[in-house]
Amino acid sequence: AWGPVRWELLGPLTAELTNTLHRARHYEEVQERADVDFVTGLFNHRFMQAYLHKLINAGAARGRKVAVLLMDVNDFKSFNDTYGHSVGDRVLQVVANQLRLMTDREGVVGRFGGDEFIVVLPGHGRQEAGAFAQAFQDWLTNYAFKVPGGKTVPIVVSAGLAVFPDDGERRQELLASADARLYQCKRSAVNGKQPSRHADSQRG
Repeated sequence: AWGPVRWELLGPLTAELTNTLHRARHYEEVQERADVDFVTGLFNHRFMQAYLHKLINAGAARGRKVAVLLMDVNDFKSFNDTYGHSVGDRVLQVVANQLRLMTDREGVVGRFGGDEFIVVLPGHGRQEAGAFAQAFQDWLTNYAFKVPGGKTVPIVVSAGLAVFPDDGERRQELLASADARLYQCKRSAVNGKQPSRHADSQRG
């Protein structure tokens, strides 16, 4: 039978167990926040680097392709300078929300830098990833982004595509290849040429 002493011990034990569970949950929440960009709600640079590293290792073991798209908002600084940082944040959120919607059950998207995004598509080759990029560009072309005052301003995004293992067998090589093609796409836009919609005409 439970005597008074045992009942007295049960209270502190229950309190300690409750505190332990609260600390564990708080730790999980801190870890989750550490992996998420607070502006867009996407995974951040640190998480995406680690995720891509694990995915490539798994892909090498299983012989699976992995497509990586780096995307950059053209003239993003002008949004901040002309309309303010709150409008610039809205631009990032528009891009982030659409990429998140399109990658649902298909891939993972993260914010990779100030105005740069990364889309990782496991099991996708060049053709499938190119179709994804094309679909995103088609959506962006038809999207009407309104700034204060009601004026509509286009959001233009350049992209660079690289596929594992064709364009690199290591994370750094894959990212460097995608970044080189992204740079070529942005340079074409600056020179007045139409950037490649599917980010694959540049073989850099």
